Amino acid sequence: MVTGRIPAGKPIQLQLYFAVVYSAISMSRSLGNKGENIAVDYLKANGFDILDRNFTIRGGEIDIVARDGAELVFVEVKTRRSRSFGSGEDSVNFFKLKNIHRAARRYCSDKKFRPEFRIDVVDIQVTPLGGVEGIEHFRDVGSEF
Repeated sequence: MVTGRIPAGKPIQLQLYFAVVYSAISMSRSLGNKGENIAVDYLKANGFDILDRNFTIRGGEIDIVARDGAELVFVEVKTRRSRSFGSGEDSVNFFKLKNIHRAARRYCSDKKFRPEFRIDVVDIQVTPLGGVEGIEHFRDVGSEF
C-alpha cells in the first residue's frame, strides 16, 4: 500500500475520474445487454431456440446458447455504434475464440450435451439514438479448434 500526502484537490479529481470510468462501463454494459436482446429476437425470428444466456465460467462467457435445428450453437454478440474499430466478427480473435470454446465445452459437460457445436457471431450496428442500423450473422466462425 502506498502512503503519503495527497495534494489538495486530488481526491475530487480521482472521484471524478472513477465516476467517468464507471459511467463508461455502465453504458457499455447497457449497450451490450441491448444488443443481446436484439440478437435473441433476431435468432428466434430465424428459427433458433434459445436455451440459455450469459453462461459464465472463469476466463470465458457465452452470450447466447441456442439450437439451430439439431445443432447446438454458441453465439457471441457484438454491438457497435460505429465501424471505427472494425466489425464485430473482426473483434472475435483467436484468444476470444479459445475462451468461448473453453466455456462451450464446460457448458456441454455441465448440461450433459455431446460436445459437438458451432460458434456464431451476431454483429449488431446501432444508431446513435439506439435504433438498429443493421444485423450481420456470421455462422461457424470457430471450427478450427
